[in-house]
Amino acid sequence: MNKNVKCAVLLLVLTSVQVFAQNHYTGSRSTRLDGFLLHIGNKSEMGEMAASEFDMPGFEPYDGGDLPAPVEGGENYYVFKTKFSISENYRNRDITLYIDPLYVPFTVRVNNIVIYQGGIHSDGVYSTGTPLAVHVPLAAGLINYSQDNVLVIETFPQYETNRLSEFSIADYNFNEKKVFMKNLLTSHLVLAAQILSLLIACYHFFLFLSRGRKDIKYVYFTFLCLSFFFAYSSVGFAFNSPHYTLLLKVTRIFQLLTFAFFAAFMLESVGIFEKKKKYIIAGLLSYSFLCALFIAFQKTKQAVNAMYAVMTNYNTIPILAGSIIILAYIVFFRKNKKVVQMFIVVLTVAGASLRDLLILKTGIEPMFWAAPYSFLLMVIIIFAMLIIEENFLQSAFSRYLAPEIISEIVKNPDKLNLGGEKREMTVIFTDIRNFSAISEQLDPVHLVRLLNRYLTVMSNIIMEYLGTIDKYWGDAIIAFFGAPLFNAEHPALACRSALAIKAAEKELNKTLLNEGLISVPIFTRIGINTGEMVIGNMGAEKKMDYTVMGNAVNLASRIEGVNKQYHTGGILISEYTRAKIGDEFLLRRLDRVRVVGIQKPLRLYELLSANSEVTDIEQKAVKIWESAIDLYERRKFSEALRLFSMLMKRFPEDNVAKLYTKRCITFVKTPPPHDWDEVNNLMMK
Repeated sequence: MNKNVKCAVLLLVLTSVQVFAQNHYTGSRSTRLDGFLLHIGNKSEMGEMAASEFDMPGFEPYDGGDLPAPVEGGENYYVFKTKFSISENYRNRDITLYIDPLYVPFTVRVNNIVIYQGGIHSDGVYSTGTPLAVHVPLAAGLINYSQDNVLVIETFPQYETNRLSEFSIADYNFNEKKVFMKNLLTSHLVLAAQILSLLIACYHFFLFLSRGRKDIKYVYFTFLCLSFFFAYSSVGFAFNSPHYTLLLKVTRIFQLLTFAFFAAFMLESVGIFEKKKKYIIAGLLSYSFLCALFIAFQKTKQAVNAMYAVMTNYNTIPILAGSIIILAYIVFFRKNKKVVQMFIVVLTVAGASLRDLLILKTGIEPMFWAAPYSFLLMVIIIFAMLIIEENFLQSAFSRYLAPEIISEIVKNPDKLNLGGEKREMTVIFTDIRNFSAISEQLDPVHLVRLLNRYLTVMSNIIMEYLGTIDKYWGDAIIAFFGAPLFNAEHPALACRSALAIKAAEKELNKTLLNEGLISVPIFTRIGINTGEMVIGNMGAEKKMDYTVMGNAVNLASRIEGVNKQYHTGGILISEYTRAKIGDEFLLRRLDRVRVVGIQKPLRLYELLSANSEVTDIEQKAVKIWESAIDLYERRKFSEALRLFSMLMKRFPEDNVAKLYTKRCITFVKTPPPHDWDEVNNLMMK
């Protein structure tokens, strides 16, 4: 069974158990006090009442139901009294009076002695009573054994009409457990839930700021958690305060906003209304904040609660109903299993809120309020969804994506859907020269070990420069730059990674030769091209690859193969990449070529090094080279031969110079035809 379903079922079971317990069980060692008389008056009678030991006329039997509405703006004074008797057998036992949470200021007297007070009701200041259950010791000198004792509860309602809460007598240990369980479920666990929600809010907010995850749904979830924290501040943070009306405003405002931020998070997460989504969310939040302002402008506790009831009908219920409808549509019609958890959670919140409203109407103080726990369930489930989503993406892509790119994928998981987009990017192809000969000298175990060592080093370099590993093709690596995280420097990043690969190759060769894993050094050939290509997830719903396609990709593959025909130092780039990298690198111009399968000729350049690392000798050599190429393409082969020969003498291992020297010697003896266009038509891949 789904974990979220289990949590929802558990909440329903707890509610059922509570309803049964409240109606069928009061405890074998607990005596519930009833038979109350009720007097309705005003606070001017308090002194006379106390003086007459609450024996004034005007008391009528109280049936345990809802109270008459107090006089608005009056100094209301409701007095409940009853008699109780305790056997002489209890004289040496510790007994206490249990008092259920009472949400109006009140005073409790036994035999006209004040034993407990809750709330503030003097000097024109009014606050709640207390949402906490308590039990007060009934000392031997306070009560009369085997005789009648008088219990009096003085209350000072403003507008409340809730029935009188439970008062009962039992021994200390029994009432201690009862108070603990009552307050644990009603207040203490709510407080723990608020603190947990606050920590989750801080976690996601700082994650959003520090790791560059600019995904607005994390912000909405942060405010959802904060709203829950404040929404039940009058429950979790139970205290008597002259500022209780302000506390109540905060509670009611954020109870309203919690639903609004959930709806915003839901809309941002489910992938509908894409073009109009931001306007819908902006309108939703603006409307909710406007409704919250109406609550904020109220001045009394009664007005705050009355306005909240109005805004529940005009704001909360429509938002909650709309969320349920949207999620139901996505689950049942779009068959999107990713939002099933959210759908179950929002149904649980709706059910818990309805349950609390029904109990509130009965006036019976419940063992616990379900709404805050349903909101906690919402926070935890969404938190788990985000963490699982993030961990899945991190683990799935960490093997071939740079951390910055993973953050972009986590920010927008929709990039994992099937489909593609056209984008200018840079592709790099690498291949090991004569790898077949190397592999023939190794057994399978050592071959795999060699490949893993090589591919690990080179792949880490590519990812360090924000490249994405597309695939491995034997000893070859195919990677691209500029997706999924776009970076305008993708051509330069590809070139930097190529130079880093060649530098790492030298160190790796030393290690592999010393270990005896290879007998000849590894030589990597690299081809780089920049152009418009299609990037996206290709394949099937259950098996897809995030890959690139297009002529620009094929051209990079062909360029890599051209290295062996020109005997380069290992790195060739196209004229399209050359046009994008400025003067950061030392390059030398080669032929215009027409590669296999692509008719349009293009200029190739050999990437030598970064300009920041170039020596004067290398700089002068490239200038000579450029002059030689100019002469060569202008058919001045004798002059070009002189320069190429000069370079060969200075750099005997320059195989590209040897190639052009041989060509010039041939063309001096047998000039090319008059329609020669300097394009080298390559017949091999």
